[in-house]
Amino acid sequence: MSEYTYTELHDLVVEWGREKGIVVKGNQIKQLLKCASECGELADGICKNNHEEIKDAIGDVLVTLILFGKIFGIPVDVDVMALGKERSFQFMDQSEADAMFNLLLAIYAIYENTSKMLLTKAICWLNVIASKNDLDVVDCLESAYNVIKNRTGTTENGVFKKHE
Repeated sequence: MSEYTYTELHDLVVEWGREKGIVVKGNQIKQLLKCASECGELADGICKNNHEEIKDAIGDVLVTLILFGKIFGIPVDVDVMALGKERSFQFMDQSEADAMFNLLLAIYAIYENTSKMLLTKAICWLNVIASKNDLDVVDCLESAYNVIKNRTGTTENGVFKKHE
């Protein structure tokens, strides 16, 4: 169970993104590419059936979608999250692979035509994947935030590069 509400986590992630210089007009494509990269890690976790990697990647995908939405001016707010979760129930018969490919298609569609509906669709597919792994997306987001909140690094060309 999450210590924070979704709205609190959303605001913490956005503030972290501002502090790191990520939430800046012009960075939206870089942030969407980062989202695609995190989707690759999610697919890897699914292939390996690695529960922790799946949890981490779902949180990271959601972080990138929140930051992208903030940059673009379409917030991934509590309404988007609720609608995404509600819509996910009709797709629970889909396999994890189907859900993953549909998430990737939603990310590509966002690139082609950013809208609140497409961000909601991506959240829907994240919920399907989370549910199939007995996870909650808000818990995944909290876990991701707890990893990044004290991370140091620099933002170059719109991409945050962490110090190892």
